[in-house]
Amino acid sequence: MENVFEKYTNEFLTFKDYKNNGLNGIALYPAMMIDEMQKCILEEILKIYEKKENLVLLDPFHGAGTTLLIAKQLGVNSIGFDINPLANLITKAKLYDYDRDELMSDKNKLFDMLDSNIRFHLHSFDKIDKWFRLDIIEKLSKIRFCIMKIENKFNRLIFWTIFSNVVRKFSNSRSSTFKLHMKEKQKIDLMTDNVIFEYKKELEDALTKLSYDACSVSTQLLCGDSLKLLDSIKNESIDIICTSPPYGDNSTTVTYGQFSSLALRWIPREDLDGYAASVDYNYSSIDKLSLGGSKRKPSNNLVYLNEYLELISKSKQQKIINFTEDYIDVFEKLSSKIKKGGYIIFTVGNRKVDNQLFPFVKINDELATMYGFSKVTELKRSILRKRIAKKVSSVDSKAVESMSEEYILIYKKEGENQNA
Repeated sequence: MENVFEKYTNEFLTFKDYKNNGLNGIALYPAMMIDEMQKCILEEILKIYEKKENLVLLDPFHGAGTTLLIAKQLGVNSIGFDINPLANLITKAKLYDYDRDELMSDKNKLFDMLDSNIRFHLHSFDKIDKWFRLDIIEKLSKIRFCIMKIENKFNRLIFWTIFSNVVRKFSNSRSSTFKLHMKEKQKIDLMTDNVIFEYKKELEDALTKLSYDACSVSTQLLCGDSLKLLDSIKNESIDIICTSPPYGDNSTTVTYGQFSSLALRWIPREDLDGYAASVDYNYSSIDKLSLGGSKRKPSNNLVYLNEYLELISKSKQQKIINFTEDYIDVFEKLSSKIKKGGYIIFTVGNRKVDNQLFPFVKINDELATMYGFSKVTELKRSILRKRIAKKVSSVDSKAVESMSEEYILIYKKEGENQNA
C-alpha cells in the first residue's frame, strides 16, 4: 500500500496555495490541520474498504474538528474527544446540521437586540480589566447578554463560536502568539471599538458556510480527558484512528489552554458540556490538565526516549518524562480500541527541548511496534504558515527555531481486516 502515497511529496503536502476560507476556517484555533491534506490521506485509506457505511473513525485529540469534518464529508461515522471546552464548542458548531430558517430567524433576533438600546449587565471575571479595555468590555458584555437571550442552544453554538473570535481579536493579548502576552500600551489604545460591527460581519460570513442538510452520518463528541473517555469505547471497535496528538506538554509547546482561556471566561458554563462546566478554569488550568501537565515517574524502556534524555539537561528531563508517560498510556489504550487490520494516521512533529530535537516520530514508531502495528508509510511536509514566531525561546543566549516540518505516520494493526 505504501506505493499509493508516492505522489504525496513534500511539495504537494505543503499546500502552498491553500486558504482556510471554508467551514473549517470559521473559528480561530491554534495549529489547525489542513483539511485538504486530511481529505487526501483519508480517501486513500477508505479505498481499502469494501463498505464505508459502518466504519468508525476516532480522533482522540480533535482540536478544531478538522478530521471529524472531513470524515463527515466522506460519509464516515466518527467519535471525537478533546479536553478543551472551546475546541469542543467550535467542533460542535461546525458539525451540527442547522435548520436554516430557524437559524436565520435567531440571527435576526440577535442582530435586532444588538442594534437596540437593550439593558444588559457588564460581565466580570478576575483580571478582566487587564485583558480588555472598558469600552470593549461593554460591547462584549452586550453581545454575550443578547446571545444568552436566544432560546435554541444549538443555534447558540455558532453564535458563541464567532463570539470567541471577536473576544480574541479585541483583547489586549497579542495575536502573534497563542500565549497570553500583553500588547504594547500604544496598540491597545489605538484599537478601534467596532466590536459589534465585526461580530455581525463574521457571523454573517460563517452562516454562508454551515451545513443545512440533514446527514445520516453519526458524530459523537465528548469533552474531557482522552485517557478516561477511551474507557467508554469497546475494544476492537474502531476502524481508523486519525488525529494530530500533542507534540509535547501544552505549557511549553502549543498553549491551547492559554489561547482559549479568555473566550471561556465569557461563555456561560451552561452552554459548555458537563465536564467543562465542572472544572475550575484559570488561565493555565487546561494546559495543566492535558498530557504532560502533572509529574510522572519514568517507567518505560523506550530506546529513543532514553537516548534523548541523555542529551538534555536534568532540569528539562522531567517535562519530557511527564509528557511521554502520559502519551504511552494513551497509545496503549488506543491500540486496544482499534480493530485488527485497522489504521492509525498520526500527524506529528519533532519539537526542540534544550535545543535538541525530541524524536517524537521515532518514539511513535517504537510504540507502534511494541503494540502490534506495522508501518505503512511516513510522509513529510514543510509548514509554510505559522502563527507562532520563528524563534520561540533561547538556550545559552541563542535563539531556538520553532517547528518547520510535520510528519504523517500511517500504521496498520496486525491481523486481517474483515471489511477490506
